Amino acid sequence: MKFELRDDGLLYLPISVFYDESIELVGMIDTGSASTAVEVEEFNIDLLSRGGRMVTRIGVGGLQESFAQTVSRVSIGEYVVKNFEIDFCNLKEDFGFSAIIGSNLLNAVIDYGKREINFSA
Repeated sequence: MKFELRDDGLLYLPISVFYDESIELVGMIDTGSASTAVEVEEFNIDLLSRGGRMVTRIGVGGLQESFAQTVSRVSIGEYVVKNFEIDFCNLKEDFGFSAIIGSNLLNAVIDYGKREINFSA
């Protein structure tokens, strides 16, 4: 699958998250992020009623409070993971994008020369 290399020097892929409904986002590939995160405002859900937990994301940008919750399905192209835990937080406000594709979802080989990412089953 081809990824997009934008002017900001970051790699992006479309990602679909199913949580009551399928939400299509553009995610930034972050091999240094332990978890995958999405912009909470993209989802019309009440996270507190679903048995998730509060977590603190620690990164280059500093600390960020988020809510970890298991979603039914996450897909990137043909690559699908069911019952996957995602962090819901305020990414757009803090970083300007809708999703972070973290290392917990990156069972993949990234070929920077070809601008391709190939996921393992």
